[in-house]
Formats: sequence, structure tokens, C-alpha cells
Amino acid sequence: MVLANDHPGLRRSLRSLLEREDDVDVVAEVSDYQAALHEVAIDHPDVLVLDLRMPDGFSANRIERLRAVSAGTEIVVTTMLMNEALANEALKAGAIGFVVADSADRELVEAVRRARRGLPFMSPRVRRAVA
Repeated sequence: MVLANDHPGLRRSLRSLLEREDDVDVVAEVSDYQAALHEVAIDHPDVLVLDLRMPDGFSANRIERLRAVSAGTEIVVTTMLMNEALANEALKAGAIGFVVADSADRELVEAVRRARRGLPFMSPRVRRAVA
């Protein structure tokens, strides 16, 4: 899997959390969308954990483009801010998972495992907001 997050400390924490699991292997870390696009196009990882808001912005077409360059890569979005409109936009664009960062310690591993199997995952707070 590839981990894309522009906050170095949070990225390290997420990687540490994920790599404690025997069945999760982070093959690359990137800090912006362009690097994520490159890694996905080259490595075709099973899962991309993508920070929703990186310095180079967010738009649904970025998720669509990531999916276009590697249709087999499932995208789990993480975000610091719960925003119903952004959650809906990301999910409609093709993200399979959505995790609020302050719940990542409890939810991200499950979201990644489900994504690998092609199953959706949504933080309960997100599920309530978009229902």
C-alpha cells in the first residue's frame, strides 16, 4: 500500500500504526498528490491511503484520475476535518473508505483490510453525516 499525507509526523504515526500489522506493508510514502499519482501509476498498490486535503488541494477529479491510472488500487481517504460535502464528493469519485484522522488509531487498519477485499469502510461519524 501507499501512504499519502503531507504532515510528516502524522504520516510516520500512520505508517507505524499500519506496519504493526503482519498483513499490512507500506511500500511508499508521499507528501503530495502528484507524488501519489506517480506512485500509483508505477506501483499499482492494492490500497492508497490518501489525505483528503494536501497543499496541492482536493477535488473529486483527482480521485477519479488516481483510479484511472490504477483501477485496481482502492482509495481510503483520511481527513482531519469531518466535512459532509467533501465526504460525499470523495465517495462519489471512487474512494472506497473514509476515515476521520482522529479515529485512525481505531479505524484505519480495518479500513485498509476491507479496501483490499473491495469492501467499503466509513468512520461511524462519517456514516451518520452522509446518511
